[in-house]
Amino acid sequence: MGLAIGSSTSGGVSDVLYYNNTMTQISGFGQGQGAHIKMRMRYGGYVKNISWIDNTFYYVNGPAVEINSGYQSGSSWKRICTNSTGDLACTEVDNITIKNMVVHKARSGWHVDCFENAPCTNPHFENITILEEPKTKKPIMKCGNVASGTVVGSDLREIFDESCASLETLP
Repeated sequence: MGLAIGSSTSGGVSDVLYYNNTMTQISGFGQGQGAHIKMRMRYGGYVKNISWIDNTFYYVNGPAVEINSGYQSGSSWKRICTNSTGDLACTEVDNITIKNMVVHKARSGWHVDCFENAPCTNPHFENITILEEPKTKKPIMKCGNVASGTVVGSDLREIFDESCASLETLP
Protein backbone atom coordinates (compact mmCIF):
# COMPACT_ATOMS: atom_id res chain seq x y z
CA MET A 1 0.00 0.00 0.00
CA GLY A 2 2.93 2.36 -0.54
CA LEU A 3 4.60 4.39 2.17
CA ALA A 4 1.41 4.48 4.25
CA ILE A 5 -0.14 5.74 7.49
CA GLY A 6 -3.32 4.06 8.84
CA SER A 7 -5.85 2.60 8.60
CA SER A 8 -6.53 2.53 12.33
CA THR A 9 -5.67 6.03 13.54
CA SER A 10 -7.82 6.22 16.69
CA GLY A 11 -4.85 6.84 18.97
CA GLY A 12 -3.33 9.39 16.61
CA VAL A 13 -0.23 9.38 14.44
CA SER A 14 2.15 12.34 14.38
CA ASP A 15 5.68 13.44 13.60
CA VAL A 16 6.55 10.81 10.99
CA LEU A 17 9.16 11.36 8.27
CA TYR A 18 9.49 9.14 5.21
CA TYR A 19 12.87 10.29 3.90
CA ASN A 20 14.99 9.13 0.97
CA ASN A 21 13.15 5.87 0.26
CA THR A 22 12.97 3.99 -3.03
CA MET A 23 9.91 1.86 -3.72
CA THR A 24 9.89 -0.63 -6.59
CA GLN A 25 7.03 -2.81 -7.69
CA ILE A 26 6.51 -5.18 -10.58
CA SER A 27 4.09 -3.67 -13.07
CA GLY A 28 0.54 -4.92 -12.53
CA PHE A 29 1.32 -6.75 -9.28
CA GLY A 30 -0.97 -6.06 -6.33
CA GLN A 31 -1.83 -2.64 -5.01
CA GLY A 32 0.60 0.13 -4.43
CA GLN A 33 0.00 3.79 -3.81
CA GLY A 34 2.86 6.18 -3.34
CA ALA A 35 2.36 8.47 -0.33
CA HIS A 36 -0.79 7.13 1.34
CA ILE A 37 -2.91 8.09 4.34
CA LYS A 38 -5.88 5.80 4.94
CA MET A 39 -8.54 6.47 7.58
CA ARG A 40 -11.57 4.44 8.57
CA MET A 41 -14.89 5.93 9.59
CA ARG A 42 -15.70 6.05 13.30
CA TYR A 43 -12.07 5.70 14.42
CA GLY A 44 -11.32 9.34 15.23
CA GLY A 45 -7.80 10.31 16.22
CA TYR A 46 -5.47 12.42 14.14
CA VAL A 47 -2.77 12.29 11.49
CA LYS A 48 -0.53 15.34 11.70
CA ASN A 49 2.99 16.50 10.93
CA ILE A 50 3.66 13.70 8.43
CA SER A 51 6.26 14.27 5.69
CA TRP A 52 7.36 12.40 2.59
CA ILE A 53 10.62 14.03 1.45
CA ASP A 54 13.05 12.90 -1.27
CA ASN A 55 11.26 9.64 -2.13
CA THR A 56 11.33 7.76 -5.45
CA PHE A 57 8.67 5.37 -6.75
CA TYR A 58 9.40 3.30 -9.85
CA TYR A 59 5.92 1.94 -10.43
CA VAL A 60 2.80 3.03 -8.60
CA ASN A 61 -0.14 0.72 -9.31
CA GLY A 62 -2.60 3.25 -7.87
CA PRO A 63 -2.55 6.98 -7.11
CA ALA A 64 0.87 8.57 -6.62
CA VAL A 65 -0.60 10.46 -3.65
CA GLU A 66 -3.71 9.35 -1.79
CA ILE A 67 -5.36 10.67 1.36
CA ASN A 68 -8.34 8.37 1.77
CA SER A 69 -11.08 8.96 4.34
CA GLY A 70 -13.62 6.19 4.63
CA TYR A 71 -11.01 3.52 3.84
CA GLN A 72 -12.67 0.08 3.58
CA SER A 73 -15.98 1.53 4.76
CA GLY A 74 -18.12 -0.23 2.16
CA SER A 75 -20.73 1.08 -0.23
CA SER A 76 -22.74 2.79 2.53
CA TRP A 77 -19.85 5.14 3.28
CA LYS A 78 -20.69 8.79 3.60
CA ARG A 79 -18.17 11.54 4.07
CA ILE A 80 -19.58 12.41 7.48
CA CYS A 81 -17.95 10.44 10.27
CA THR A 82 -19.87 9.61 13.41
CA ASN A 83 -19.66 6.71 15.80
CA SER A 84 -22.55 4.41 16.77
CA THR A 85 -23.93 6.97 19.25
CA GLY A 86 -23.87 9.77 16.68
CA ASP A 87 -20.87 11.59 18.16
CA LEU A 88 -18.22 12.96 15.84
CA ALA A 89 -15.43 10.45 15.27
CA CYS A 90 -13.41 11.96 12.44
CA THR A 91 -9.71 11.55 11.91
CA GLU A 92 -8.19 15.03 11.81
CA VAL A 93 -5.54 15.49 9.09
CA ASP A 94 -3.17 18.47 9.41
CA ASN A 95 0.28 19.50 8.18
CA ILE A 96 1.02 16.86 5.56
CA THR A 97 4.09 17.54 3.38
CA ILE A 98 5.01 15.81 0.14
CA LYS A 99 8.21 17.26 -1.30
CA ASN A 100 10.79 16.16 -3.89
CA MET A 101 8.89 13.06 -4.97
CA VAL A 102 9.76 11.32 -8.24
CA VAL A 103 7.32 8.79 -9.70
CA HIS A 104 8.65 6.98 -12.75
CA LYS A 105 5.27 5.56 -13.74
CA ALA A 106 1.86 6.05 -12.15
CA ARG A 107 -1.26 4.11 -13.02
CA SER A 108 -3.73 6.81 -11.97
CA GLY A 109 -4.04 10.36 -10.69
CA TRP A 110 -3.88 11.74 -7.19
CA HIS A 111 -6.63 11.93 -4.58
CA VAL A 112 -6.96 13.98 -1.41
CA ASP A 113 -10.35 13.07 0.02
CA CYS A 114 -11.15 14.11 3.58
CA PHE A 115 -14.25 13.97 5.77
CA GLU A 116 -16.93 16.65 5.25
CA ASN A 117 -17.10 17.47 8.94
CA ALA A 118 -13.30 17.33 9.40
CA PRO A 119 -11.65 18.80 6.28
CA CYS A 120 -7.91 18.31 5.83
CA THR A 121 -5.82 21.36 6.67
CA ASN A 122 -2.41 22.47 5.47
CA PRO A 123 -1.29 19.82 2.99
CA HIS A 124 1.85 21.04 1.21
CA PHE A 125 2.91 19.72 -2.22
CA GLU A 126 6.27 20.72 -3.69
CA ASN A 127 8.47 19.50 -6.53
CA ILE A 128 6.54 16.36 -7.46
CA THR A 129 7.46 14.80 -10.79
CA ILE A 130 5.72 12.02 -12.71
CA LEU A 131 8.07 10.94 -15.49
CA GLU A 132 5.71 8.64 -17.40
CA GLU A 133 2.05 9.50 -17.38
CA PRO A 134 -0.71 6.92 -17.63
CA LYS A 135 -1.55 6.11 -21.23
CA THR A 136 -5.21 6.97 -20.70
CA LYS A 137 -4.84 10.54 -19.44
CA LYS A 138 -2.63 13.03 -17.67
CA PRO A 139 -2.48 12.51 -13.87
CA ILE A 140 -5.04 14.73 -12.18
CA MET A 141 -5.18 15.78 -8.53
CA LYS A 142 -8.71 15.70 -7.13
CA CYS A 143 -9.63 17.16 -3.77
CA GLY A 144 -12.56 16.57 -1.47
CA ASN A 145 -12.97 18.58 1.71
CA VAL A 146 -9.60 20.30 1.87
CA ALA A 147 -9.83 23.54 3.91
CA SER A 148 -6.40 24.99 3.13
CA GLY A 149 -2.98 24.08 1.79
CA THR A 150 -0.19 25.00 -0.61
CA VAL A 151 1.25 23.94 -3.92
CA VAL A 152 4.73 25.22 -4.77
CA GLY A 153 5.42 25.75 -8.46
CA SER A 154 2.91 26.65 -11.14
CA ASP A 155 3.79 23.57 -13.25
CA LEU A 156 2.49 21.29 -10.50
CA ARG A 157 -0.70 23.36 -10.22
CA GLU A 158 -1.60 22.42 -13.81
CA ILE A 159 -2.59 18.88 -12.82
CA PHE A 160 -5.00 19.95 -10.07
CA ASP A 161 -8.66 20.13 -11.00
CA GLU A 162 -11.16 22.77 -9.82
CA SER A 163 -11.98 20.77 -6.68
CA CYS A 164 -8.54 21.82 -5.36
CA ALA A 165 -9.27 25.56 -5.46
CA SER A 166 -8.60 25.85 -1.70
CA LEU A 167 -4.90 25.12 -2.31
CA GLU A 168 -2.80 28.26 -2.65
CA THR A 169 -0.21 28.27 -5.44
CA LEU A 170 3.18 29.69 -4.45
CA PRO A 171 6.09 30.44 -6.82
